[in-house]
Amino acid sequence: MQVSRSSIAFCILSLFVILIAVYSINLTLNSSALIDNMNNVNVNQNNLNNQEFSDNYSLKFYTYAIKVGEDPNYEVYDPSNGFVYVSDYGNVSIINGTKVIGNVMIGNNPWYLVYDPSDGYVYVTHHFSNSVSVINGTSVISNITVGEYPLYVVYANGYVYVVNAFSGTVSVINGTSVISNITVGCEPGYPAYDPFNGYIYVPNSFSNSVSVINGTSVIFTIQVGKDPVYALYANGYVYVVNKDSNSVSVIKGNSVVANISVGSNPVVAVYANYIYVLNEGSNSVSVINGTSLIANISVGNDPEYAVYANGYVYVVNHLSNSVSIINGTSVIATVQVGDAPCFAVSSNDYVYVSNYVSGTVSIIVKERVYYVSFIETGLSGISWSVTLNGSTKTSTSNMITFIEPEGYYSYVVHPPNGYSVSNSSGVFYLDNSMVIYILFNLISVSSSSSVSSSHSSTTTVSSVSSSKSTSTIISSTTLSKTTSSKLNTISSYDDIILTILTIIIIGISTWNLKKSSNTK
Repeated sequence: MQVSRSSIAFCILSLFVILIAVYSINLTLNSSALIDNMNNVNVNQNNLNNQEFSDNYSLKFYTYAIKVGEDPNYEVYDPSNGFVYVSDYGNVSIINGTKVIGNVMIGNNPWYLVYDPSDGYVYVTHHFSNSVSVINGTSVISNITVGEYPLYVVYANGYVYVVNAFSGTVSVINGTSVISNITVGCEPGYPAYDPFNGYIYVPNSFSNSVSVINGTSVIFTIQVGKDPVYALYANGYVYVVNKDSNSVSVIKGNSVVANISVGSNPVVAVYANYIYVLNEGSNSVSVINGTSLIANISVGNDPEYAVYANGYVYVVNHLSNSVSIINGTSVIATVQVGDAPCFAVSSNDYVYVSNYVSGTVSIIVKERVYYVSFIETGLSGISWSVTLNGSTKTSTSNMITFIEPEGYYSYVVHPPNGYSVSNSSGVFYLDNSMVIYILFNLISVSSSSSVSSSHSSTTTVSSVSSSKSTSTIISSTTLSKTTSSKLNTISSYDDIILTILTIIIIGISTWNLKKSSNTK
């Protein structure tokens, strides 16, 4: 029996076509499994990308204290030399940065201070000796006799104005000489200077009035609330704090344009976009915008003074030994300081707080810190940990967060037993909040009947911040157990199809052989 060449060619061609069909079916099924798995991974990452931070950074405030003289009270910053002058019992301590560099012995209980930019001198009142000391750098160059019980001193129009509480006068100093003594109301308090009209507004506590000084003369007297103790200029208005009537009188030029009710026993005010009025009796701060009250903020006990620095209002709480830090209309932090803090001044990035009882000055430093969050998938409640620059945190949730200042960092991710991990370690520079995505995979032992899979895919994930994207994290994703199961099923389909096709090929070949034999 002979087999024709055409029959052999037909058999070979049929086998080739069948093999191509099997390969196409197998490729389609495998591709479908891979696409399904990658879609699952992409869904997980998209869910993670929806977890955004409310802030791109946070602020950390910390303090340290330096020892000064006994009973420190008021302070002033000299921008010409960068020194902070602190009045205490019998002398003035001089601070440069974070160190006391000198003490000026001036005696007689020094009190309030002011810096005169026209001559570079610092003027210090002595309410027990009825005098003012003039300091140049670290030396006293003059002592000037003024009125009775001088308390406050301000600089305006090239002169230094000294408020003498018991004599009801204001002494005007030019350089080291008194050029005028101006009679005002009864027991004058802290004055305000209006740079637009050049007037000095002096609140008179016992007269319930404000004396308006132009140069060396009183030109107006304005009636306000009860017990006006403090005046502040801001945005074209003069705000007068009336302690006994729990109000603020708003003056424009020479008349009152508004009276605003505030908290109990207001004592002082500070300008920081809004007007912040400290209320000793209600332990609060009233916030005024123009001529309207917009908020009341609870702070510590007996808020005594406030200073605006670095975009924030620092409120000194005398009986709480703390400083409340306000941003807008909210307290964002409370910092503990020394005993009986009473005053504060700002210098560059520092805030200096005088602690009357402890004889110290607390220096508050603000530092910007950022969030570094590691977000995992694949564990579902199993404990895992991350070490960042030597500090290790552990969690059973899907996120571990560090709060750190700007700088270089390295990290190591520690997987639980039986799991592998992507992005197991890395190095980055932190200058913005960032997210690093971590994928854990269960390490499984393959049986002899299963089909091994070494397929892997790479997924690019961008970190999340509230304002901008920071770093790009590249993570390797291993196919899941679901995909491995699909591939095992596909392998079974291949076996069945190949068996059926083999039977068909044998049948066709036999039929052709018989046909050829019969023909012969």
